[in-house]
Amino acid sequence: MVNYKVTVYNSERFKAYTREYIYITLVGEKGPIYIFYPNLYLFVKTIYVICSLKVTITTEESLGKLQQVVVQKEKGRLFYFNDNWLPTKIAVDTDTNETYIFPLYTWIADNEKHYFREGQGLCNYSERIF
Repeated sequence: MVNYKVTVYNSERFKAYTREYIYITLVGEKGPIYIFYPNLYLFVKTIYVICSLKVTITTEESLGKLQQVVVQKEKGRLFYFNDNWLPTKIAVDTDTNETYIFPLYTWIADNEKHYFREGQGLCNYSERIF
């Protein structure tokens, strides 16, 4: 049993939240796992709000090293109602003390699948630039 703690962060901008259903897929070396947020409605009472949603997913087998995340927002249930959503990042913590950060920073306004790679930078310390 492997636990994945998934945290979705919203932007601090006004009306950057959504009332729509969110589907997130974590894709690892050994395959995908699907996550469904049935209600990601985040109440906004002030102009600037820092919002995050946390959920823990338990799987039978490890996904291996996480490679990408797929985000899909369901279109409005009413024909005149469609929220644009501005997520900033998705952070995934594993049982093996690994943290994967997927920077998003894009408005999601449709119901298409959006693919984001992990944003961990690699640096070659043998080359130093001064």
